[in-house]
Amino acid sequence: MSMYRMLQLCAILLLAATSWSIDSSSCIHPTSVATNIICSCRSHHHHQRQQQPESYTDLAYCEIRDTFKEMPPFAQSDQRHYQVTFSGGRIGRIQEDALIDIDVIELTFDRVSIGHIDDYALSVHAGILSELTFAKNEFSNFRPQIFEGLYRLQKVNISYNDLSEFDLSVMQPLNSITNLVLEHDNIKSINPGWFSKLSNLVDLRLTENDITRLSAGVFSGLSSLKYLDIDNNRLTDISADAVNNSLFLKSISMAQNRLTSIPGTLFRRTPILETVDLRGNRLNNISSEIFRGLIYLRNLHIEDNRITRIDRDAFKDLTRLREIRLSNNLIQTFEGHRLFANNIILDTIELANCSLNDINGDVFRGLYKVRNIDLSGNHLKRLPNDLLANMTTLQTFNVRNSKLDFIQSDAGLFESMFQMKWLILDGNRISNIPAELFRNARRIENVVLRKNSISAINPAAFYHLENTKTLDLSENYIVTLDPKLFSSMSHLTNLDISINKITDLAEGLFTGNPILSTLMLNNNLITNLGKNVISSLSKLQYLSLANNKIQHVVEEAFSGATELVSVDFANNNIRLLRGATFSGGPFPRLRQLLFSGNELRRLEDGLLTTLTGQGLFGNFSTNNLTHLNVKIFGPKSSAQYFDFRDNRIDCISADVSERVLDRKLRLYLAGNPLICDCSLAWVGVVAKNCRPTVEACFADESRCDNLPSETIFSYNYDDCINATSYCPRIDHSVASQSIDVMLSFILIVKMFLISRCLSDVVYV
Repeated sequence: MSMYRMLQLCAILLLAATSWSIDSSSCIHPTSVATNIICSCRSHHHHQRQQQPESYTDLAYCEIRDTFKEMPPFAQSDQRHYQVTFSGGRIGRIQEDALIDIDVIELTFDRVSIGHIDDYALSVHAGILSELTFAKNEFSNFRPQIFEGLYRLQKVNISYNDLSEFDLSVMQPLNSITNLVLEHDNIKSINPGWFSKLSNLVDLRLTENDITRLSAGVFSGLSSLKYLDIDNNRLTDISADAVNNSLFLKSISMAQNRLTSIPGTLFRRTPILETVDLRGNRLNNISSEIFRGLIYLRNLHIEDNRITRIDRDAFKDLTRLREIRLSNNLIQTFEGHRLFANNIILDTIELANCSLNDINGDVFRGLYKVRNIDLSGNHLKRLPNDLLANMTTLQTFNVRNSKLDFIQSDAGLFESMFQMKWLILDGNRISNIPAELFRNARRIENVVLRKNSISAINPAAFYHLENTKTLDLSENYIVTLDPKLFSSMSHLTNLDISINKITDLAEGLFTGNPILSTLMLNNNLITNLGKNVISSLSKLQYLSLANNKIQHVVEEAFSGATELVSVDFANNNIRLLRGATFSGGPFPRLRQLLFSGNELRRLEDGLLTTLTGQGLFGNFSTNNLTHLNVKIFGPKSSAQYFDFRDNRIDCISADVSERVLDRKLRLYLAGNPLICDCSLAWVGVVAKNCRPTVEACFADESRCDNLPSETIFSYNYDDCINATSYCPRIDHSVASQSIDVMLSFILIVKMFLISRCLSDVVYV
C-alpha cells in the first residue's frame, strides 16, 4: 500500500470516529497502517463522557512522520476539528490545496525540513486555524502571502529557526494574533514598524536571540501588549522611547543581557507595570529616575548585576512593591538611609552576596509585613539589635555565610519573632550561644546553626525554644552537652549534632523531646551508648551514630523506640552484639540496620528476632564475622536482605537454606573465605531448586576461597552424602566455655597434686 493511500485511510478513519476516548474501534492504531503515522481521537470534554459529542467539540489528532515531495491531500472532512502535527522527515513543498478538505484548528511542523510553502497554502483555513507552529525547521522563506487571510489565528510560534535575515514585517497580515513566539531564531535586530499592525498582540517573546539594540518606536503599534520578554539576547543599548506608548504593559523582562545602564525615562509611558526583570546584566547603579511613577510595580528583579550604588529615592514611588531581589551585586553599604521607607507592604527582600560589610539598624524600619529577608553571603560580622524591630510577620531570616562572629545576648534581635519559621545562621563564626539569645523568640520553628565555631552552649540557651521543630548544630566544636540542654524543647522533631567532638551522652539527655523523629549524632567521639539515652524516644525513626568510637551497645538500648526506621552504627569499634540488643520490640517499621565497618566477631542468637518488618536491609559488611546460623535472623515470615561481604566467614550453617530457598532471606557474601566442601552442600541444593534463576536466592557471586574459579553455587556437591550438614566450627561461646571448664579442671588437679606432695613432705 502506498504512503498516499495510508494517509487517506488514516484521515477517513479519524473522521469516522464517534467516541471521545482513544479506542481501536473509532481511531486507527499506530501499528495498523504504518509506524510513521500516529492517529488518535481526543476530546476537550474530559470531565464528562459523551456518547455523541457535539460538532466542533471533538478534536482529532494526527501525527505524521515521513518524507514527501508534496504534501498529499486529506480525505473529505465531516466538520471535525483537527490537530495535525508533522514531526521529523522532510516536505519538499506545501502546495496551495494540500489541506483544503480538512478543518485544521492547530497545525504544527516540528523538526521538519520544508522546501517551499506556496502562497495562500494556509489561507484555506482562514475561518478556523487558531494555532500555527514552525519549530526547529530549516525554513526561513516566509512571505506575507503565506499568512494572508488567517484572520482567526491567535498563536504563532516560529522558534529554533534561522531568521537572521528575516524581515518581520511579513507578519503584518497577522493582525488577529495575541501570542507571538520568536525564540532561538538568530534574530539580530528589530526595525521600527515591523510589529506596527499587530494591534491585538498581548504576549511577545523574543528570548535567546542576538538582538543588540532596541531603538525608538521599535514596538510602536503594539497597543494591546501586556507581556514582553527579551531575555538572553546581547542588548547593550536601549532607547528611552523603546517601549513608548505601551500603556497596557504589565511585565517586561530583559534578563541576561549586557546592559550597563537604563534610561531614566524608559518606563515613563508604561504606568501599570507590575513586573520588571533586569537580572543578569552589567548595571552599576540605580538612579532615582528609573522607576519613578511605577506605583503598581509588585516585582523587581535586579540581582546578578554589578550595582555599587542605589540612590536614596530609587524605590520611593514603589508603594505596592512586594518583592525586591538585589542579590549578587557590589552594594557594600546603604550609607545610613532607609532605602525601603515607602515600600511598606514588601514581602520579600533579597540582599544575598552583595559584599555588605555593615548594615544599620533602621534600614528595614517600618516594614511590618515583610516575611522573608535574605542577607546571606555578606561580610556583616555583627547584627544590630534593632535590625528586625517590630517585624512580627517575619518568617524566614537568612544570614548564612556572612562572617558573623558575635550575636548580642540581650534578646533584642529576635524579640518580635511571632511567626518565624526559619532562622538560618549557618556558615558563620559564632563561638557560643548565650543564655538570653532566644528569650523572646518562643515561636521560631527551625534554627540552623550548622558550620560555625560553637564550642560552648549555655545550659539555658534553648530553654525558650519550646515550639522549635528543627535544631541543627552540626559541624561545630561542641564537646559536652548539658543533661538539661534540650529539656524544654517538647516540639523538637529533628536534631542534628553530627560532626562535633562530643565524647559522651548523658542518660536522660532527650527525655524532654517525646516526639523527636530524627537524631543525627554521627561523626563525633562518642565511646558508649547508655541504656536510657534512646529508649525514651518512642517516636524516633532515624538514628545515626556512625563514625564514632562506640565499643559496646547495651542490651535493650532501643527498647522504647519501636517506631525506628533506620539505625546507623557504621564505622565504630563494636565487637559484639548481644542477643538482647533489640529486645523490647518488635520493631515492625525498621528497614535499615547498618553496622558495617566495625570489629564485630560474633552476632549472638536471637539478635534480629524482634525485627519483624518486611524488606529489612541489614549491613554487617567489613567486620570480622566467621560464621552464620539461622538463629540470629528475624521471623520466617519476613523477607529480609543482609550484607555480609568482606568478613571472615568460611562456613554457613545448613539451617539457613530453608529461608534462602523460600526467598525470605537474601545474602551478600562476596569477599569471604568460604570453603567449598560438604559443609556447604546445602548451597548446591538451593542453587538447583531456586526459581527462576539462582540469582533470585543469592545476591552476589560469592567465590570459593579454595577454588577461586568456582562460585559457591556452581561448585559440584554431588559427592556429598547429604545437604544438611552443619558447620564443623564449634560455636565460639560454647568453645570458650569448654576451654574455661577444662582450664579450671586442670588447675584443680594441679592444686590437688601439689597439696598431696606438700603433705607427704611434711609427714616425712
